[in-house]
Amino acid sequence: MTNLFGVDTTPLLTTFVDPTHDNCKINLILKGKLNYVKNIIDEVFTDSLIPVDKIKIDILYQRPEDFDIKNIIKNLNNRGGFSYRAFNAITVYKRADGYYYVVDGMHRVIKALLCGVKNIPAVVMYHSKDSTLTEIQETESDTFLALNNDNKKVGKNGTLKAGIIAKNKNALEIERILNECGWCIKGKAGNQENKPLTSYGYLESAYDLYGKDVTVKASALLQKYGFLQKPNPTFLFGLCCFLHKIYPDLSQKTQDDFIEFIKSKTYTLTSQKEYTEKVCYGMPAETVATRLSQVFNRYAKTKGYAKKPITRTVIKQLNLSNEYVASFERG
Repeated sequence: MTNLFGVDTTPLLTTFVDPTHDNCKINLILKGKLNYVKNIIDEVFTDSLIPVDKIKIDILYQRPEDFDIKNIIKNLNNRGGFSYRAFNAITVYKRADGYYYVVDGMHRVIKALLCGVKNIPAVVMYHSKDSTLTEIQETESDTFLALNNDNKKVGKNGTLKAGIIAKNKNALEIERILNECGWCIKGKAGNQENKPLTSYGYLESAYDLYGKDVTVKASALLQKYGFLQKPNPTFLFGLCCFLHKIYPDLSQKTQDDFIEFIKSKTYTLTSQKEYTEKVCYGMPAETVATRLSQVFNRYAKTKGYAKKPITRTVIKQLNLSNEYVASFERG
């Protein structure tokens, strides 16, 4: 079972799938902590088989962070165990080291492992004999994308990681934006000083809508003075909106006080959920910017402001519904 996972080992991979690790979810299953039907319910129906103990994954483009153990167990229990008839052949590349590297079918391999299946159906592809490791990984990443892009089970992070290795133009552009803003992709090796961002869609939108300078500034503030828990991309989007649409119209004193409000982490006394949940449809950034304005107004009152520094007139410029503008006034 340890042969399944290739030479690269990360804490994320270890805690999730390494059977020697105490917190490994698969290990908990094997120790009887999580129950499932360990049974092979039918016969092999094909001779296109490869041995399970010769299978590996390359986490450079694969997605161990997306493993859904609960769903795997649910499927096994619903079917009564492992079924060859319900098992679509996985797709692998056989490398020169003699191992088969999965590009499609990781969850199916896990099912086979859990039920003690020795051999599983596979479509086996090969690399050119003179391929370098980089070329091999690029080819496998491109195949991974081609096979999985229409499969909703592949998360955006998995697609992005694979796209970068495959030198996909859009993926490389997103990586550039992440790097410029001091973020990195969860589960991907990179600048160790950068903090991981679990979702990048809103960062890309902020970069396009509000520009590089604002997005970099908002990112830097959150990285240094952010919430203790992982950064919420929706909050980042909203902070960018605030800095672009509201901040420039404030007086110099109010601008300085807002930055101090962020640096003192006073804004974090309000949870990220309160900023980011139940946002106005299609306007998440504007909603967060409005709620951030409410919290800042309360902070300003403690600093001796006689009037709210951010007014209804300013908020109305965000084009939110009357309901959200009214809720701002109540705040």
